[in-house]
Order: sequence, then C-alpha cells, then structure tokens
Amino acid sequence: MSGEPPCSYPEEEFDEPCDTVGQVMSASFWIHLSMSMILAISCIAVGFLEHMGLGGTAKRAIMMSSYEIVISTGFVVVAMIIARKAPVAFQHMAAGGTILLLLLYALFIATYNYLISILMVLVSLFLGWRYWRGRASYQFSGQLLRATCICADANPGLYYIPPIGALLIYFYVQLAILAWAGFLAALPDSLQAYSYYIAIYLFMNIFWTCQVILGTLRSITARVYANFFTTTGAPPSGLMRSVVKDTLSHGMDNICVGSAAVLLISAVYSVLRWSLGLFIISLSSTQPRAFNYFAFNHITDRRPFMQSSRETWDTVQSTGVMAVYSANTVSYSLSQATSMIALLSAFLTIFSRILIFGADERQSVLMFLELCVFGAVIPTLFFMILDHGHLSMLIALAEQPEKVKKRAPRLFETLERTFPQLSEVENC
Repeated sequence: MSGEPPCSYPEEEFDEPCDTVGQVMSASFWIHLSMSMILAISCIAVGFLEHMGLGGTAKRAIMMSSYEIVISTGFVVVAMIIARKAPVAFQHMAAGGTILLLLLYALFIATYNYLISILMVLVSLFLGWRYWRGRASYQFSGQLLRATCICADANPGLYYIPPIGALLIYFYVQLAILAWAGFLAALPDSLQAYSYYIAIYLFMNIFWTCQVILGTLRSITARVYANFFTTTGAPPSGLMRSVVKDTLSHGMDNICVGSAAVLLISAVYSVLRWSLGLFIISLSSTQPRAFNYFAFNHITDRRPFMQSSRETWDTVQSTGVMAVYSANTVSYSLSQATSMIALLSAFLTIFSRILIFGADERQSVLMFLELCVFGAVIPTLFFMILDHGHLSMLIALAEQPEKVKKRAPRLFETLERTFPQLSEVENC
C-alpha cells in the first residue's frame, strides 16, 4: 500500500459536507472544552475545594480511583499475555471467569440485598447460556485475535495509546467536575433552579469529550491496522507519527461528528448490556448502517462520517465478510474480559478495605458497582486496541482480500474453510 487509503475518493466531492457539519461540530467541541478548562483553572485559583470543605473527599476519591486503576492494569497485562499466547483459552477464561465472579458476588451480597443477589444469579445463568451457545465460534475467533495481537506487537506504538487515553480522560473528568461544581456553587439563589439543567450539560460535556478522545484513539488504531494488513514486510518507520498527524490534521471534524452520533447510539446499547446483562446484543445489531465504527478506518479521507459508514458497511456486506463480522466472538470476549477484570479489581478493593483497613463491611459491599466502573477503565482502553484492530482487519479483508491473504495466510485459510462464501471475495 502506497500510503493512500484502501478506497480513495476525490476530495472535492466531499469538501462541502465537511465544511458545514464537521467544522461546526469541531468548533463547538473546542469552545466547550476551552470553557471547562477556564472554569477549572478559576476554581483551583480561588481554592474552591478547601472553601467548600471538599478537599478531603476529593483526595479520597482520587486515591480510590487510582488504586483501582493500578490493580486493573496488572490484570490487563496478564490478560494481554494470555490473549497473545492462547487466544482460544483467553475467550473461555473471560466468559467462565465473569460467570463465576458474578455468582460469587451474588453469594456475597445475599445477606445485604437479596434482590441484587437474584439479579446477579439470573445474569450469570444468561451468560452461561450465551457462552454455551457461542463456544463453537471460539476456534476461528481465536485466529482473528491472534492475528490482531501479532499486528500490535509489530507496531509497539499502539501500546502507548491506552495510557495516554486514560490520562487524558482521567484529568479531564476531574477538571470538568471541579469546574462545573464551582460554577454551580457560585450561582446566586435566584438561579439555583437551573442547576439541574447545568448538571445534565456537565454529563453531556464529559461524555462527548471522552468520546472524542476515544474516537481519536480508535481512528489511529484503525489506520495502523489497515496499513499492516494491506502491506507486506515490516511496518514503515514513522508509521505511528504519520497516522497521528493525519488524524489530528484531517480527521477531527469527522471524529467530532462520529462522537456525537454513532458513539451516543452505541452508548445506549452499552448501558443496556451492562445494566441488564443483555450480552446477546451483538456488535452487528448495535451498529446501524449509517452510524458504525467502520467509518474510523477512513476517518482521514475527508469523507463525511455517515457516508463513509454506509459505503464501508456496504463493502463488507457485499463481499461476504459480514458473516465473519456477525459470527466472530472477539468483541464479545473482550467485553467479557473487561467485566472479569473489573469484578476482580472490585473484589480485591473490598477485601482490602474490610480486612486491612477495617472499613464498614456493608458500605464496602454496596460500593461494588462503583468500584467496577473504576476497574473497567483501563481494560476498556487496552482491549480497544484489539477490538478495533480486528474490525480493521475485517474491513481490509473486504476491500483488499489478496493482500490480507499474503499478510496472514493461515488466518485467511481458516476463515475460508469456516465461511465458504469468502472464496468469492478474492474475485472482487
């Protein structure tokens, strides 16, 4: 591949849409980001935390989240090693470990809240059924996961993405909460009725900014993987640098649009999966044709986000690769691994609080879900590399199958044997 995207389109055809929707969204993003930073700096300058008596609370919250991040990072390192060496076993471990930990938590909390305990048992049974139903796909999905790990090892710069993303999100969330809490505290009594709407804006502010950060990292990851699977030999020097430069200079408009659209839609399904245990919802059903993660492969092509989504989706659909996309369990297994690590880190935190620091047992147990959220941050970011990597590989398979076959012949042979319709892809 010569540096051009796999499917190139005339830039002039798409200049106008990018100059309207994309640039308006991008300008709005930078305005609200600047506003939050100015408010946060102002609150720090006037000693807001100490004035409101929140200094100790803020420090405890930071320590708790930092502790969870450190623990989950250790588990992620172990999980990444297993995924690289034994991808099929990794999938079984992620599914089985999550089920066992949920049952353990159900037993642990039964004396405090039997309704939550019953819910956890039902979710565990559902996940057990889902695991039994999908275990036949683990073999070829393991080949996908192995090829994804090989690409990540060949481009070690990818491993800098999760910690950078974690730091950016962590510091921005802290600053945004500080900024808008200070703004609410400074409101006169006559305007306190609007505090509810400001709180909603704060949530949307944090959500959009975090999704733009994640969208940028997704785009970088997707472009690196696309380059790897559509070229032969060692990755070119400076690949990460050029991809980052192209993404930041040409892709921010589309990233802002995508963050406000596809990621909002996906977040609704994510909330359903996490809160209700609806893991049966697969990626194929949560990604509409005009709003899907496929567009991140071509985020720097200066095509409007929705048009890129539709065209890439149609390419994957028409070549038979959609069958692989719908049947593989890589994304599901990575979400299970994230859940398992979040549960493990939460359990360790609870036990250390009770056994070492003598914290109140009931209060610690009821903090479990909050601790799980903190524990899911790092695995979500690290596994994002593998998740979007395997999606990029499938898109490359649909767009340039002959190059993917040369890069990963064993994987191509496995997929062709499992999905006979892929034999038609080579003639596309």
